[in-house]
Amino acid sequence: MAWTVETPTEELEDFPTCGFRARRWLRFERDLEAWLATPEGQFAAWDAAQGAKSD
Repeated sequence: MAWTVETPTEELEDFPTCGFRARRWLRFERDLEAWLATPEGQFAAWDAAQGAKSD
């Protein structure tokens, strides 16, 4: 979980550096980067950026 001003202290936790949760997160990041390299992922990133500009 990313830290924000609104995040209560009790919801913050240290990011796991080893174990199941760390491997699962690293796998997610690897798969996300691979997907963002595809045409579909590039379009989704572009579309999200366009939506952010209009807000």
